[in-house]
Amino acid sequence: MILKKTICIAGKNAIAVGGLRYIWDKYRHDYDIVAICDQHDSGNDTWQPSLRKYINKVGITEVYIEQVYDIDSLIFISLEYHKLINPKKFATNKLYNIHFSILPAYKGMFTSAHPILNSENVSGCTFHVIDKGIDTGNIIFQKSFTIDNTDTSRDLYEKYTKCGLELVEEKISNLIEGDFEEILQPSFGSSYFSNKSINYEKLELDTRCAAFQLIAQIKAYSFRDYQL
Repeated sequence: MILKKTICIAGKNAIAVGGLRYIWDKYRHDYDIVAICDQHDSGNDTWQPSLRKYINKVGITEVYIEQVYDIDSLIFISLEYHKLINPKKFATNKLYNIHFSILPAYKGMFTSAHPILNSENVSGCTFHVIDKGIDTGNIIFQKSFTIDNTDTSRDLYEKYTKCGLELVEEKISNLIEGDFEEILQPSFGSSYFSNKSINYEKLELDTRCAAFQLIAQIKAYSFRDYQL
C-alpha cells in the first residue's frame, strides 16, 4: 500500500480560499489535503471569505502547524499565512509561498501601499521557496500586471489576489509535481519593508512634497475595509 502525500494550505482571505478550492477539486483523490487557518478567522465571511468556513463546508481537516512538521511527504503552500515559517522545523523542504510583489522588490509588508507611494506602474505575484529569511527564497514562478494611475491600495490588493489565483491555476501542477527550476533572487532591485514602515495607527499625510506624491499617499492609504 502506497500512502498518499499531503498538501497543506495555510492562509486566509480569497487567495487561500480560491487556491484551496482549486487544489481540492484537482487533487483530493490523490493527496491528503489539510488546512491551517488564520488565528483571527471567525468562520464567518466578512469583506473577505473565511477559509475556516470553506473547509468546514467541504470537509477538509483543519490542523495546527505543529501537526505537519514531521510529515516528510508534505507539500506546504502559504497563501497569506499570518506567521513566519521556520524551515528547520519541517521534515520536508517543499515549502512554498505566494508573495504579493515581483521579487526581489518589495519583500515584507504593505505591498499594496509601497508600490503606489513609489509611483510604480507594474507589480505582480511570485511563487517562491520559503527559506529562513523574509521573502528571500528562490523564485519559482512570477506573473505581472499593470498598476493604473487611479488604483488605491484596495484596488492593488484585489489585483494581487486575482493574479495570485491565476498563478495557482496555471502553475500548481508544476509545483506539486516538482516540474520547475529555482532562480536565485538577484540583489539588484531588491527592497524590503517591515511592519514599522507605515504606522497605520497614526497615519499622517506628508504635505511637504510634490502634488503627485501627495496624491500617491492618499491612494496608498485608501483601504476602507481595513480602515472601517
